[in-house]
Amino acid sequence: MKRKFLRRTAPGVRNLGPDHVSGGLLIEYMLSRVGLSDLSETVLLDVGCGIRFANTISELGLAVRKYIGIEIDAETIEYLRENFSPPEFEFHQANQKNAFYNPQGSDDFVRLAEKLSEPADLTGMFSVITHQCPEEAAETFRFAQAATRPDGKLFFSAFVHGEGHAPFETGEARSLPVFRTISDDAIAKLAQLSESGLEYFEWDESRPGFMSGYTLPFLTSLVEQNGWEVVDVAPPWPNDLPIQTSFVCKRK
Repeated sequence: MKRKFLRRTAPGVRNLGPDHVSGGLLIEYMLSRVGLSDLSETVLLDVGCGIRFANTISELGLAVRKYIGIEIDAETIEYLRENFSPPEFEFHQANQKNAFYNPQGSDDFVRLAEKLSEPADLTGMFSVITHQCPEEAAETFRFAQAATRPDGKLFFSAFVHGEGHAPFETGEARSLPVFRTISDDAIAKLAQLSESGLEYFEWDESRPGFMSGYTLPFLTSLVEQNGWEVVDVAPPWPNDLPIQTSFVCKRK
C-alpha cells in the first residue's frame, strides 16, 4: 500500500525510477561522501524520511545495523511501523513547526532525540533544509547534534546560490515541473543574493518553506552555530543526481 500522502519525493528523484532505485543511488552517494562502504555497522538516522529509504533497504536487502526514520506526517509513521519491523527499523513522529508542511507544530523538536533507542552514527537529511527558514533549520541542526554520536557525521542538502552553487542553472533542473513554477524574476533575485546582502531567500514569498535558499557563508555559519563543523561541501547535481548543494559535517 502506497498512499498519495507518502509520495513527497522531489520530481528529479522520481525521474530516477522506483523508490528502491533512486534510494539506492542517493544512499550510495551519501556513503561515498562520508567515507563508508555500506551501512552494516551504522545506525542511520533519516530526518524527513518519507518511505523511500525504508523501501530501499528492504527491497535491495541492504545490511544496516539500524535505520531510524523521523517524519512529521502521522499517517506516514503509521504506515512505516506497520510495514517495517524492529529491530532494524525504528520510527518516530516529529511535531516540528514548519511554515509549509506543519504550521501548527511545536518548537520542542530537539527533545525528540531523547526518545531514540540509541544515537546515530550518521544522520542524513535530504531535502529538509530546502524547506526551512533559518530558525527552523537551526532547530533541526540542534536536534541532529543531540541525536548523533560525538564521533558521528551529518549529511544534508540545501538550496545554495553563489560561489559556484546555482540550483537552477542547468537545463535539466529548469525542465522539471516544480522548477518551472519559479519565475525568472525570482531566479534573477536569487542570483543577486550576495550583491544585495540577502543571506536567506524564499522562492515563493506567498508559500514560505516551499523552497528556501541560502548563501553559502550564511548557511555554513548557521550550521556551525548549532553544534556542527562543516568539513566538505559539494555543488548541486553531482554525477547528474538530483541532489542540491550537499554538506558533510562532524560534531563539535
